[in-house]
Amino acid sequence: MKTSRFTLLFIVALFCSSSTAARAYDWNNLSEKDIEEIKAQRLQFFAEHTRGRGEAIAENQGGGLRLDGNQADFDVKHYAINLDLDFTTETISASVACQVRSLVAALTAIDLNLRNELTVDSVQVAGANVAFTHTNHLLSIALPAPVGLDQLVTAEVFYHGTPYYDGAAGMDFTFEFGTQLCWTKATPFRARYWWPCKDFPEDKADSLDLYIECPEIYDVATNGVRVSTTSLGGGRKIEHWQHRYPIVTYLVALCVADYVMNVSSWSHAGDTIPFLCYSLPGNAAAMSAFQTYGPQSLTILSDRFGTYPFITEKMGHADFGWTGAMEHQTFCMYSTDFHTDWVIAHESSHQWWGDMITCRTFNHIWINEGFASYCEALFMEATAGTNAYHNYMQTMKYLGPGSIYVENLTYAEIYDGNLSYNKAGWVLHMLRGVLGDSLFFAGVRAFANSQFRHGTANTQDFIDVVSPAVGQDISWFINEWIYGEGNPYYDLGYECRPDGLGDYQLTFFIEQVQTYP
Repeated sequence: MKTSRFTLLFIVALFCSSSTAARAYDWNNLSEKDIEEIKAQRLQFFAEHTRGRGEAIAENQGGGLRLDGNQADFDVKHYAINLDLDFTTETISASVACQVRSLVAALTAIDLNLRNELTVDSVQVAGANVAFTHTNHLLSIALPAPVGLDQLVTAEVFYHGTPYYDGAAGMDFTFEFGTQLCWTKATPFRARYWWPCKDFPEDKADSLDLYIECPEIYDVATNGVRVSTTSLGGGRKIEHWQHRYPIVTYLVALCVADYVMNVSSWSHAGDTIPFLCYSLPGNAAAMSAFQTYGPQSLTILSDRFGTYPFITEKMGHADFGWTGAMEHQTFCMYSTDFHTDWVIAHESSHQWWGDMITCRTFNHIWINEGFASYCEALFMEATAGTNAYHNYMQTMKYLGPGSIYVENLTYAEIYDGNLSYNKAGWVLHMLRGVLGDSLFFAGVRAFANSQFRHGTANTQDFIDVVSPAVGQDISWFINEWIYGEGNPYYDLGYECRPDGLGDYQLTFFIEQVQTYP
């Protein structure tokens, strides 16, 4: 064992700051009890936010082998999802057209993930039926002729049945506030529970079309912008929604119900988009929170990271039937009773961190969740002041073991609330302290506007982009705090004495005293 010691001497000026009025808490004057209470709320939220993901992760590791067939041989370009929702039988009739680009000299099949609980009726390529097999939740489509390197081919899958819901995610029909709704939640590998796809985050589809048939009185909350609504007669309609940004499968989602809707607009740097709020009848608290904290969050985050990354489309917030919240691309969905200011700030920030730039593998989940957690504190700083920011960081304090980098892809490690969320947020807070505000936000903006924008990235990518942007190598810091474990301990002391000029000089002594292997 060895001991690392240094002593830092510095002189500080004493000053006072005034309090700022708060909402649920006085963020500038949190007591220790408040901090522990908020920390418990945050950890409970993260537990709900990730509930059931362990089963999905275990299912898809398949004893260490990913259940992805020949998916490395093609790149998905586009999905067109057609869903006919039957609210009486709680079933779907559907088709999905998947356009892919061959990455090999002769692509002979397309393997897509789809739960066996759904029945595949037929598969077509160029309008003609082709052979397929559907076993072990993998749909293997035989192409009528080999497809050459970089050539495109589209396969359309026709299927029906009761969509799968595992108790935590998938597609479900439920009643909330006395209203029936159909909703989805697909993270991390549950898009396949209701539609056939390449269900891994490494490959984002370039664009998406959704055609949703439902009762005419119902409203549709989903990705992108609505292109058209067509009445089908008999009280039914079909809505066409388009999303023209790259998207991972777990961020494709919908919620359909007879909502109370509010449509407004949000503007930033000369751009204006629709801002949509969907609350269930009787849930006025949700509507108020969406309308208050949603636009606030977008403005605060746009000021710091660059304008909202889906600025040609829309942003929205909606009630849904799950017990947590989820950052689906261009709209977020929330439990009907959990939509506080920091939760909405957290989910809104995912539009940048998690949606626009997605962790390439779940080893680097901090890029999603650490940023989102830190953005909660940035929201407090912008709305309640510097003291509130520092107080809020105390609700994220973690001094336990473990590395932020996820070495073992298990639920407990990927979605560790203290490491992937809290400590990762502290790493960004500390990096801001090391670099200073100007360089820190310049570096993060450079990452947001890098080649990884609307793509996927890992920790090394973050280092490679931010280092030249701030004019110094940050690998020493990131390697220590993302890949390393533990935290420093300090002995503190001070001395106050007259300076001989009629004032006083206050001297602090800080000594780092922890031992490490």
